[in-house]
Amino acid sequence: MCWHMLSLPFHKMHGAGNDFIVVDNRANYPIRWELIAPKVCDRHMGVGADGILLIEEGGLGDFRMRLFNADGSEAEMCGNGIRCVTKYVIELGLTNKSTIVWDTLSGLRTTLAFFDDFGKVALVKVNMGKPIWDKKAIPVAEDVEDPLDVAVNVDGVDLRLHCVGMGNPHAVAFVESVDEFPLEKVGRKIQENTIFPRSVNFEIVEIQSDNVVKARVFERGVGETLACGSGASAIGVMARRIKHLKSPVSIKLRGGELQVEWDGNSDIFMTGPAEFVFKGVVDLDV
Repeated sequence: MCWHMLSLPFHKMHGAGNDFIVVDNRANYPIRWELIAPKVCDRHMGVGADGILLIEEGGLGDFRMRLFNADGSEAEMCGNGIRCVTKYVIELGLTNKSTIVWDTLSGLRTTLAFFDDFGKVALVKVNMGKPIWDKKAIPVAEDVEDPLDVAVNVDGVDLRLHCVGMGNPHAVAFVESVDEFPLEKVGRKIQENTIFPRSVNFEIVEIQSDNVVKARVFERGVGETLACGSGASAIGVMARRIKHLKSPVSIKLRGGELQVEWDGNSDIFMTGPAEFVFKGVVDLDV
């Protein structure tokens, strides 16, 4: 096999602490991203990130977004990531639009950028689509009677899981204290449970008021992350449907705060920040 060195330019970005290596891949670099992602996302021996975001030619949208998690798995959708690539294509001159349609593995998603007084993208609102309730589409196992109320016991911890699809699978549990919850231990076992044939993103939620919650997220292919946009959307939906909180729901995550609007029937809208951190070049053997 013939190997050669490729110098890959990238930007490091984050959305509420959920951090990414963002690559303009419209030239279709000859890279096996599933093999490269674990190396460059390593926080000790690489750049360090929760995943690699690729911006590609549009497909059915203005652009296509792909996300490879830190373990090399490809995710269907990423709410924090799509805000980051929206800021990227606007501020680096790839588009002059403020409303952008993205082609993702979970379908088309539309983002709307809001600007500060200096013309920079301050916030991005994402149409996350409608929540998915069908258990085959989430997916959860066939023998699960009601995905909205799944009782599990993990190492003596009793939980009620409320499952929903947001283009990727989510299981939300309401707890007394997110700070005291053993998320690392329980999260891995929830993800490995046969209830979830394609694993799951696991969120724990503490209610603080009638429209404010505090939450932590254990993400597929990453582990605990500082924020998760699709996870925040799942939390907002369950806060409304299960606990009858008011919309918009403010979700306090470890990396920042996101707002989720849902009227109980139509599309979910998630709003939050996106930031550049630095840019650089990484040399890869490909």
